[in-house]
Amino acid sequence: MDPTVGDSDGGHVRILSSTDIDETRQLVADVFCDHGLKQIGADERLNYHHVLIGGAAVEFSIMNYGARVSVEPGPLESFYLVQIPLEGVDVVLADNSEAISHKGCASVHSPHHHLRMCWSADCKKLVVRVDKVALERQAVNLTGGALRGSLEFDLAMDVESGPGASWGRLAASFVDEIRRTPSILKSPIVAAQFEQLLMTSLLEWQPNNHLTAFREQQVVGSPRYVRLVEEYMEANCHLPITLENLVSISGVSGRSLFAGFRKFRGISPMNHLRNIRMSRVRSELETPSTESSVTEVATRWGFYELGRFAAAYKSRFGEYPSETLKRYSE
Repeated sequence: MDPTVGDSDGGHVRILSSTDIDETRQLVADVFCDHGLKQIGADERLNYHHVLIGGAAVEFSIMNYGARVSVEPGPLESFYLVQIPLEGVDVVLADNSEAISHKGCASVHSPHHHLRMCWSADCKKLVVRVDKVALERQAVNLTGGALRGSLEFDLAMDVESGPGASWGRLAASFVDEIRRTPSILKSPIVAAQFEQLLMTSLLEWQPNNHLTAFREQQVVGSPRYVRLVEEYMEANCHLPITLENLVSISGVSGRSLFAGFRKFRGISPMNHLRNIRMSRVRSELETPSTESSVTEVATRWGFYELGRFAAAYKSRFGEYPSETLKRYSE
């Protein structure tokens, strides 16, 4: 039987499904890596279903097998993996560590650990695949220096309370938004912001062997690097800008950059960039073309949640964007 593969919105969201064990293994291998897949319950009918949401550094999957299966990829090598059960149970073995993963406890896997899993028949997961090179580069940006040894996370993530729960909600909200509006991934600005936020919060919130370095990095107070980054933002705000870009321009670590902006400007670098882009929106609304609309101008500058954008715009400029456009269109 041929597998079912469906695409939505240019391939950003794909639907994969199959009832054949070999086809299922190949479909999953194409998304993640080669692995062993065995059906444990002989009396159960395999019914693999997989919603794949693609990105550059971060990729989301909502998947289930519909039967008890053993999955053994071994070392992941090129990516980190966060698995959040939405239903059912998964017994996870990573080297010599074991965790029972369920709705209240996710699992986080580092690339060099030997991974083996046993999914229950009713197990359904939100799986977040994070590129190894991108995440470790983000870690270097946050600490301001090369990592000493490999980056390793604690296996278990509490997704019922605390920072783990916040990270799980953040990932789920991104998935929900992308499934509602897949076209937002066509904006490199929006996609890069999603990925940067998820990677930074994972490094900061999930216990790992470099967490102390992330939290203890000293802030170097120098107005010059703040001005350099501001000038870069002003000149390039129409382009995708990431934390990596800003760190490279500033010459300081990501943590120092954030601390410097808070100290000297009272906001984070990305909020400062948002303000610059909001000012560009206002400038365009004040000089509208015949076909101009608030939606068109706002989305061109990376503002896709129009309700929140309108509220933030009014807070800053004292009027809604529609009011600005109306005044200058009359």
